[in-house]
Amino acid sequence: MSDQDAAEAWLGLPLPADYKHLASEYGPLDIQTLDEDDDPLEYATFKPWRP
Repeated sequence: MSDQDAAEAWLGLPLPADYKHLASEYGPLDIQTLDEDDDPLEYATFKPWRP
């Protein structure tokens, strides 16, 4: 069972196809929400995860 399959089983929902594509290409994504006082430009860069 792949990590994506395990995540889908745990969530009880399918992962979006665009997330699956990006995660397959660049590794797991850390998706965060911004608070009112956060600077959106701090989160504008993508740093791929590498094992």
